[in-house]
Amino acid sequence: MDLGEASTTELVNALAAIASELAARTAPESAAECMELAETLAAASDVQESALVGFIARVDESGELRRWGFLPPRRG
Repeated sequence: MDLGEASTTELVNALAAIASELAARTAPESAAECMELAETLAAASDVQESALVGFIARVDESGELRRWGFLPPRRG
């Protein structure tokens, strides 16, 4: 997959599939390898959370939750 050409939806779906696959795997035997992988995964999680904040902000700004009935209408 050419990441630059992929849609946001395709990227999110790929990330979800990769995370699911990764969670199902057994950790490597090497503690040093696990430490390196954990550092890389933690950094990737930070970046992913930044993207998530952007998505949540858009939902909040748009009032989408109110349209779905999850929040009362804003006052004032």
